[in-house]
Amino acid sequence: SIEILHISVNPSHRFQGIGKKMVKALNEMYAEKEITANENTAAFIEKCDFC
Repeated sequence: SIEILHISVNPSHRFQGIGKKMVKALNEMYAEKEITANENTAAFIEKCDFC
């Protein structure tokens, strides 16, 4: 599995779907692996609908 420990988007580019696109790209690159989160990223990863 792949654990996402931290996601960072420049504040001036937030709320544009960039973080979700990054998680989606990882999901596509590593389709055979499960994406998991830690306590810092769990809420965001759940919103992505890729896990």
